[in-house]
Amino acid sequence: MTKQEASQDDISPGHNDQGIALSNEDELRSKILTAERSTLPDGYFLSREFVGTFGGIAFSLAATYFAFQAGAGALININQHIGPSENYYLFSIVWTVSQPISMLLFGRLSDMFGRRNLALGANVLGICGGIVAATSQSINQLIAANVLLGLASGIPGSYPLLTGELMTNKLKFLGTIVVVVPNIIATGFGPYLGLRLSILSSWRWIFYIYIILMLIGTTLWYFFYHPPSFVQLHGTSISRKAELATIDWVGTFILVSGLVLFLLGIAWGIDVGYLSCGNA
Repeated sequence: MTKQEASQDDISPGHNDQGIALSNEDELRSKILTAERSTLPDGYFLSREFVGTFGGIAFSLAATYFAFQAGAGALININQHIGPSENYYLFSIVWTVSQPISMLLFGRLSDMFGRRNLALGANVLGICGGIVAATSQSINQLIAANVLLGLASGIPGSYPLLTGELMTNKLKFLGTIVVVVPNIIATGFGPYLGLRLSILSSWRWIFYIYIILMLIGTTLWYFFYHPPSFVQLHGTSISRKAELATIDWVGTFILVSGLVLFLLGIAWGIDVGYLSCGNA
């Protein structure tokens, strides 16, 4: 549900929030993030907020995977144009490593602080990464840009989370289906389109298209995506600073580091010969 549909009964008045217990805060959060059809206002599924939010998710998702798939499909030609470099294969690896990190952090942090600012921030980061990629003069610069694109991709890549909380419990799967339909072009035809663009025009158009789609998605989110805010999720009995203090930063660092090392090990391990104990 968007914050416009959150009733006043779900949001405690400021002068009464000091006594909210943790269990009540969890109940408040669950009320806002889940809904049944009977609790939704008439015309909810045709409202501009609902349609605009879904449009923003669809455009952002299509842009995210088009840049990755099309870029990978044209990578040989890109390497010939601004390379050559032996590190060109890192183009895909850094994106693959960055996305799951972004997903892990977005899921927990957005539950705590609200999704709107994190989603908008990720899209802005993606647009900046797209600009860097489109103007890259070397493979290393393109790889650095793909780190930004990978970090930004985690939020659109979390589309089941974004769409699920806008739908009723029985219709969540339909919401997921709707936003991935445009993504069929990006994931199914992206490599071919990227290769053709690099041959017939310029590989830079891959990232020009990404920027255009992300600008549309970001604009739609800015005007129409209004999920529950921090106050609606927690009331006023807890501050953002106090909520930050509850995060296990050491555990988060270990989790992220382990994931990065695991993925890099898989990516680089094929180039390292295996020496068994018997042959040592």
